[in-house]
Amino acid sequence: MPLKNLDPFASQLKNLNPGINPYVALMATGIEDGNIPVACGEMLKDFPGKWREKIAGFYKRPAPFKKLVVEIGCHKGHVLCKMAAEHPDTAFIGIDITYKRVVGTAERAQKMGLKNVFTVLANAKAIDMIFTPGEIDGVLIFFPDPWIKKKRQAKNRLVDVEFCKILEPLLSSEAFCWFKTDQKIYFDQAQNAFAENAFQAQTQPCEITGNAYTSIFEQRFTEQNLPTYGSKWLRSSQKFMAN
Repeated sequence: MPLKNLDPFASQLKNLNPGINPYVALMATGIEDGNIPVACGEMLKDFPGKWREKIAGFYKRPAPFKKLVVEIGCHKGHVLCKMAAEHPDTAFIGIDITYKRVVGTAERAQKMGLKNVFTVLANAKAIDMIFTPGEIDGVLIFFPDPWIKKKRQAKNRLVDVEFCKILEPLLSSEAFCWFKTDQKIYFDQAQNAFAENAFQAQTQPCEITGNAYTSIFEQRFTEQNLPTYGSKWLRSSQKFMAN
């Protein structure tokens, strides 16, 4: 069941019948009991600017996390949880628009014993309502919906000039943005959008982008000998590094 309301603070659970989607019930119960690392709706109002502290508090960590990485479109959490496991001192947030993906990612993190993962039910187009300027240290956008079935669907693509304009001030001075897609036309569009919005393509990998993280989608494309495209960007003055 996908999220339709663009307002991340709108109540997402009150008017839904848990019997329609089991993940709605799991989310509602988990949030009420405080035993699942998920945030949505009105409760999100208290998170912007406090994410490091909030996630640390949920896991009873003695001090806030120093860095915060966000994956837009976390799907089932494979990439997010692998990164989180390898970087336990960094907080990771997975954002998605379906209850199943958000709850599933949170459950995966818990099964892996991770203490640095949180998930958010929200549309990333409202990312500037969820985070404050300079709060994010890294963004992952791996294989977002390319909207290619019909030409007019291109307007629905997330990564464009306007989105990058909104995203850029939310990033810390050395934050990275790692983008991947299987569609060359979308890749080219994203390249132009990043370049037009104070991003500089990365030449030297950071602690996270220096590793190979492969999503399920990328694995499928590779198995079928289909090309994929990726690039890594920074707010600093470093130069381009191809993926």
